[in-house]
Amino acid sequence: MAQSISFHLMRALLVSGRAFVTPKIRSKTLRRDLRTYVTRGGKSGYLNVPYYWAEYYHDGHSGVVQRKKGKWLVFYKDPKDDPRIKDGYPRTKAGVKRLTAHQFYVDKAAGKLIVTKMVGPVRKVKKNPFFTEGMQGFPQVANAVVRRNLPRLIQEQMRQLGILQVTIHDNI
Repeated sequence: MAQSISFHLMRALLVSGRAFVTPKIRSKTLRRDLRTYVTRGGKSGYLNVPYYWAEYYHDGHSGVVQRKKGKWLVFYKDPKDDPRIKDGYPRTKAGVKRLTAHQFYVDKAAGKLIVTKMVGPVRKVKKNPFFTEGMQGFPQVANAVVRRNLPRLIQEQMRQLGILQVTIHDNI
């Protein structure tokens, strides 16, 4: 066991946390790409959704979306026609792709695009607080994970240290 007991325990907690919250996430994209990370030394870990827009999905939003100075808002009537997201939605704002001039003119002529200066007022988008609500009840699951894994991890560590027998009494 090259890594610490805390690392293995944190990994078990994160796997359980991911399994616990995943069914409560309505978005297939966010559900599929939920990741777990254990920090160096295993003293902490976190669940992460790698999309910058996940916060808007989680918290909801409303208001007016306006173009940046000198730019137009361009979107497709049918998102399936949008070449900017054919490989999936961007994970970061830097990953947002622009249409080429050729794509723009061809798709505009075909009537596939909506080009505007402003969209809004945008309807209030429902909150989907999958982390906030989704993790309710997880402390009880976490206690069970610790009770199930800690004795085994301690015994493995003791064997590696040359201690032949360890008895652990469950008084937690």
